[in-house]
Amino acid sequence: MEEVIRKAVELGIDGVDMTGYWFKSTDPAYLASLRHLAFKNGVCFSGAAIGASTVQAEPGKRAQVLEEIKKWVDVTESLGAPHLRVFAGKLPAGATIQQAVEWTVDTLKAACEYAGKKGITLGMEDHEGITQNSDACLEIVHRVGSPFFGINLDITNFIATAKADETGKPWTSTACGRFLHGPITKASCPRNMKVKRILPRACPSWSTKSKPFAGNIPQFDL
Repeated sequence: MEEVIRKAVELGIDGVDMTGYWFKSTDPAYLASLRHLAFKNGVCFSGAAIGASTVQAEPGKRAQVLEEIKKWVDVTESLGAPHLRVFAGKLPAGATIQQAVEWTVDTLKAACEYAGKKGITLGMEDHEGITQNSDACLEIVHRVGSPFFGINLDITNFIATAKADETGKPWTSTACGRFLHGPITKASCPRNMKVKRILPRACPSWSTKSKPFAGNIPQFDL
């Protein structure tokens, strides 16, 4: 993660997303060293992220996931970051989407109660699985019903529906896109361009990039 911070300085990036599976440790001393390194280099932490799945049929496994989210809420707080990306996950064999939504709502309600006490917002990413559809995202957001919960709008993996624009309005906590090595053109990423139209009014906080990129990120007139 130290190299990520240094690369952000090199690229002139204001902030970085501290994704959990790249951490070599969550020891308090190590987290403090990352926070200090970022401060000395003028880099903010836009948030942190974990990959735990809330789509768990067994209550015991959902309880484990809740504890994992709480742990990373604490890590996020130690880093001085305001936001934690979380995931719902893929639908297990034999389960329905509605069951998965119920499990996710139950887990994230409790997680938001914990996170809110620390001033940290949870952003459920629409990366894959049940949250890749905007209808499911909106149902979960409305049912969790917390001011400390929103959608981390991953514009690369997002599957638009009739409610796509609604997904990107008041419930977007942060947003991210994926920029791969090589040229990027308007023609090559039409889905990204559609969703980019709603980002200025949807996300006043952070928009991040989830993959390395080469050269300047292109700007398109929309």
